[in-house]
Amino acid sequence: MKTSFENSFVYCIDKLDIMKNYFVILLLFPLSVLAQIDIEEKPEKEISKVAYDGSFPKLSIGVKDEVALGLVGEKVTLLEVSYFDVKLENGDRASYKDEKNFKNKTYEIVAYEKDIYPTYTIKSELGTYKWKVSSSSKYVFNKYLDVIKDKLNGKVYVPLHNINEVESLNGTKVNIDGSKQYTITKVSFTKFMFDYGIKVTINDDFELKYPTGDYDQPRNFNGEKFAPAKGWINLKGDGMISLDNTLIEKEVFKTFTTENANYIEQIRAKVINIGMTNQQCRWAWGMPQKSFGSLAGYDEVFEWGGKSLYFNDNKLALIR
Repeated sequence: MKTSFENSFVYCIDKLDIMKNYFVILLLFPLSVLAQIDIEEKPEKEISKVAYDGSFPKLSIGVKDEVALGLVGEKVTLLEVSYFDVKLENGDRASYKDEKNFKNKTYEIVAYEKDIYPTYTIKSELGTYKWKVSSSSKYVFNKYLDVIKDKLNGKVYVPLHNINEVESLNGTKVNIDGSKQYTITKVSFTKFMFDYGIKVTINDDFELKYPTGDYDQPRNFNGEKFAPAKGWINLKGDGMISLDNTLIEKEVFKTFTTENANYIEQIRAKVINIGMTNQQCRWAWGMPQKSFGSLAGYDEVFEWGGKSLYFNDNKLALIR
């Protein structure tokens, strides 16, 4: 019979044999199984550049990356940009003494970065900077001004309506007469009371604003959506709540008159008649205040200035 010491010794020997076997197994087991796995980053989506055509003066809120990228290579004039929104080429924040470089100065856009705000690298003889385009920045893309001047300067227009009274930018009252033609004799970029914008001179006689907001210029329904109306413009007089004055290029007006011959007199007199289309009503009275969709057996119902207009098959069927 083995003593307790001998039993303990044998037990230890057995444990050592087991540990030795485990060690051998570990040596034979592929080390790659124990190594850290490789995790690849999700590839960044490639941005397709949309070339800038000069159709907007500045970036809209939530601008798409492909549109923002399309401005690389274009010129931009910084009108009033805070040095807080600008960094030096090495990443340091610009100082107060640099602010003079961001007022009424023109730069070339040389690179775009995606961030919370669009960020451009801009370059001129004044230096190279990284500019975060915040909503408070005042600036304009130079090509936009070139396109606007080509579009408007020297063009002859006929007013949509027979008569409109407007206050010109110098405060005088002007009657826009539908029986007359109006030529834009000068287009200029101007600082108004609260912001910058486009000023046009009419017949070398009086001046009005050419508003440049996303929906400030006329749009017509093309069967699928409301799209910019070629050859149509809206001009505004002085004051924050001044009404639009819609004018149509002379040759476009001839086509418009022919296509709407049945109701052209009503449209120009701002009169609504049964049988007019939705678009013809909009030309006469402007945009409706409310839309109710289908209602009371009619396809569409709109409210214009306290009047409800009921349409079936895109024709005005009832006025209340």
